[in-house]
Amino acid sequence: MMSSIGTCLVVGCGSIGRRRLRNLRALGIESLLAVDPRADRRTQAVSETGATAFATAEEALDRQPACVVVATPTAFHVPVALDAVRRGCHLFVEKPLSHTMQQVDELIEAAERKKLVTMVACNYRFDASLNLVKRMVDEGAIGDIVSARAEFGFYLPHSHPYEDYRDTYPARAGLGGGLLLDRTHELDYLRWIFGEVHSGICFHAKRTSLEIETEDVAEILLRFESGVIASVHLDYVEREYHCVARIIGEGGIIEWTFWPHRVRVYSAKCNSWKILLDEPNPDINEMYLAEQAHFLNSVLRLTPTCHALADGKRLLEILLRLKDVPVGVSATT
Repeated sequence: MMSSIGTCLVVGCGSIGRRRLRNLRALGIESLLAVDPRADRRTQAVSETGATAFATAEEALDRQPACVVVATPTAFHVPVALDAVRRGCHLFVEKPLSHTMQQVDELIEAAERKKLVTMVACNYRFDASLNLVKRMVDEGAIGDIVSARAEFGFYLPHSHPYEDYRDTYPARAGLGGGLLLDRTHELDYLRWIFGEVHSGICFHAKRTSLEIETEDVAEILLRFESGVIASVHLDYVEREYHCVARIIGEGGIIEWTFWPHRVRVYSAKCNSWKILLDEPNPDINEMYLAEQAHFLNSVLRLTPTCHALADGKRLLEILLRLKDVPVGVSATT
């Protein structure tokens, strides 16, 4: 059924771009185009997926693809996306939508004018273990939520061991990098679970010997419109991968670990913990595959996705204000 969509183009053949190509193929897209200025990445994309490769997006867009996936460094997201929507292509953009607000409204207006399906990546919303957490919160499993803490840490040079971390976009401000813009997942899934952010403050800094142009540690404090207060820790320092969340309610506690997948709940009434999910070796690609399927199904039905451009804009606004606002001043009002 997905093959009826037609041709899909992926612009950017780094690790996430090639993952998108593989998953599009796995979901039944038979006609794939790939773009990257680097010949070695084009060769790898062709070898892995049989896509037809081009050095520039303009060449590939001349083939009139139905959908475009933008997987370039962040600084190039909006220019590539604008070219795509002006040609009438449905649009999927990797997170974050951009690194500035320049031309974001123009992009949204162009897509809405042509009635195109759009989506900004939010793969954690499709993770089975985190969906279990959200269902528990929605169902009141631990009563009214009081607070939450989300943490992420990983040593940046280990994230892509096959290339020099100093050349990757997270390390370079001009490419739209930086910890806060690179690691949008925590803020996105907290908004997904607890609702919109009301206000917040952030401390961030370059504190290590890493040879990067951007911050490598951040602490964020948020207040949601629902009343929930949450904190977020991010760093590029921890040598052991760390991605967890802890949610405190009047009736208990939920603890979530991304790797390995683990969810456990503490009941105040029973005064005991219960493990609800314990998966030592989860297939991380499943959430990316589910995310891509959601987008393609929306294209087929011409229905909105769960995280369209307007929501991606809202997330970007919050991130930019947290990144730049003086400490103690509301980050979103």
